[in-house]
Order: sequence, then C-alpha cells, then structure tokens
Amino acid sequence: ADQALNWRQGMKEEYENEKYSKDYFECYARITLETCFDSKLKALSHLDSPDFQSEELGIGLEVVEAISKKEGEQRRYINEYFGKNHPPQYIKEKMESRNKKMKGHIEIFENMVIFDYYKGLYDTKIHHEFIKDKIKEKSEKLNTIYYDHLKNHHKFKDHWLYIFTHTQLLEKHDIIEIVNVIELHENFNFNKIFIDCIGTLYIINDFRDIEILEVKGEDMKSIKKKAIDEGIKRGIDKRQKR
Repeated sequence: ADQALNWRQGMKEEYENEKYSKDYFECYARITLETCFDSKLKALSHLDSPDFQSEELGIGLEVVEAISKKEGEQRRYINEYFGKNHPPQYIKEKMESRNKKMKGHIEIFENMVIFDYYKGLYDTKIHHEFIKDKIKEKSEKLNTIYYDHLKNHHKFKDHWLYIFTHTQLLEKHDIIEIVNVIELHENFNFNKIFIDCIGTLYIINDFRDIEILEVKGEDMKSIKKKAIDEGIKRGIDKRQKR
C-alpha cells in the first residue's frame, strides 16, 4: 500500500509539471460551463471522441485550443519552466535558448518574467483563422466519426464545441464575422459553439444568434484551481491504466 501511495505521489509531482495540459483545458471548459452556463453539466463524463459525454442529457462536448502549432510549442516551454520557483534570469535564458526559431519576446519586469507570443502589435484577424480552422476540423471529425459509424442511431441530440482562443481581444463583431463565413456541413453541425476569450464567453446557437456571458474574476480563479486538480487526477488515472 505504501509503495502504491509513493508511486501515485511521484506521478502527481511529475504530472504537476504539465498541469496546463490538454486534460487541464478540457476540465477548465466543463467547469466553466457548469459554473457559468448550466449546473446540470456536472453530469458530463470525461471520455474521448467527444471529450465529454452524457447520454442522459443527450450532449457530446468537444474541447479544442485555437492556436498555431508554434504557439503550442511555446506553451510546452512555458509549462516546463514557469511556476517552478526558478529565478527569473534562469527562466529567461532557458526560454531564449528554446525560442530562437520561433516568434515571441521575453523580458524581466519587476522580478517577473513576461512572455509575449506575438512580440508587440499584431493583426487580431489571425484568431479568426485559427477559430474557423478548428470549427472546420472538428466538424469534419464530427461527421466522419459519428455519421459513418453510428448512422441513424445517433448517440447525442446536441453536439457542442468549446474553443479556447487565449486572447481577450475578440469582440462580438469578430464572432459575427466568423459565423458568417462558416460553411455548414450537410449532415451534422454543432448546435452550440462556446468561444472562450478569457473572461468573456461567446455562445453561438445553431450558427444563428450569439449570447455573451461574462465570467467573473473570482469565478475564473475558482475554475482554474478546480481544473488544475481535476486535470492532474485525470492524467494520473490515465497513466495508471496504461
């Protein structure tokens, strides 16, 4: 028993080094919806294809980050060095050595390390493309997996998509512009798309109307803490099953 406990504690420490992982963001999405949208969504089970499912509610929820491949690599480096009590100069040197071939700027300000993915001003339209690409990609997956294999025995009444943009710079007119150019699939489309813009959640209903939910600062802190804890637990559980 002690050996098993020590193994699990070791796994916890290892996984905490990756706490802002795919598991973290998936948990963050569900907890946000449960907290700010509908408490019934606590019933969603964390599975795969889609990421969250409830036959009782008739909902399948897929979660995705709308970022570039390079930004994804940069996030992995941040995960590796930030939040580990390393001295700022050590983090700066390590990030600069890993970041030579990518965009971004890192500096130390008042004993804090600040990292800018885009190195100053940039066109926010880049987020439009990331979001549209992810909606297209996940819509194709929705139709390939569900339509080909389940045919008319469709498992869920509602298909939802939650997209992390990792920006606060998008406004309602941006979301309208994105919705207006999305090509709907002839078979299945997402009934709801949640676009997370750090504190603001845009909800696209059946590609028609758009709702806006403001997420309070205290809620964001609570959601983040719960998501870290749940994400670490899920990561450990998955590794135990391998």
